[in-house]
Amino acid sequence: MAKPEPNRQQLDRAAWTRAALDILAEKGLDGIRVEVLAKRLKVTKGSFYWHFKDRRDLLDAVLETWKDGRIRDIQKQTRAVPGEELPRAYHVIEVYSA
Repeated sequence: MAKPEPNRQQLDRAAWTRAALDILAEKGLDGIRVEVLAKRLKVTKGSFYWHFKDRRDLLDAVLETWKDGRIRDIQKQTRAVPGEELPRAYHVIEVYSA
């Protein structure tokens, strides 16, 4: 009779991407390495390759996630009370052109 495997953490592509964003903030782009991520997430490198073709594929996912977050932030900041659209637009331009 086969022994049941111990409970292993199930990670999805988003979990790897979030971990990569955390490492990017801490160590920069060079810090995003499969070995570092796997160790942080307490899984094998094979799990990474289940979700991503290679490091470049992960970096593309990180960029896409970051971009989507920025777009959501801009959408939140551009919501304005009727009659206040122009001052709100100037504020957003000022914030994002710095």
